[in-house]
Amino acid sequence: MKYLFSLGSNLLDRIFYLSQAVSKLTFLKEYKISSIYETKALLLEGYNPEWDKDFLNLCLSGFSDLDPFHMLGVCKQIEVDLGRDLATPRWSPRVIDIDILLAGDYIINNNKINIPHQGMLEREFVLVPACEIEANLIHPITNKPLHYALKKLHLNQISKVKKTKLELING
Repeated sequence: MKYLFSLGSNLLDRIFYLSQAVSKLTFLKEYKISSIYETKALLLEGYNPEWDKDFLNLCLSGFSDLDPFHMLGVCKQIEVDLGRDLATPRWSPRVIDIDILLAGDYIINNNKINIPHQGMLEREFVLVPACEIEANLIHPITNKPLHYALKKLHLNQISKVKKTKLELING
């Protein structure tokens, strides 16, 4: 089944952590990696001002035989292996964040996993890199390609990082 992931980092050496996470996901078959984009942190009102650190984001797609629940476990383990403390508050800065956006045509909504990822169709930091590599991928709820949702957004808070070729770091 085809997976689409969003990866982000807003702590320490952001490129390093993205590279490490991507290298751990290259077990996916026929994987594609988007360019890297910089965006402001998505924060709730009343957030801790120290959490306002810009993110680097990218999307990655590829095929795997793992079901979404096992893939979630793989993603969480990669986050932990790279030093993310999963017990920190939800909107706090993180060295790495890996979200499963789409998993084939699965629609799952429970307390462990939400696929398709909620909010993905309204977030430019998700849709811009996703459409760079998978513009024609069909969202299983809207039954429309991702580029359709991207056309509805007003893109004004995202910029492509000049260094767009991500070098994989074997680790």
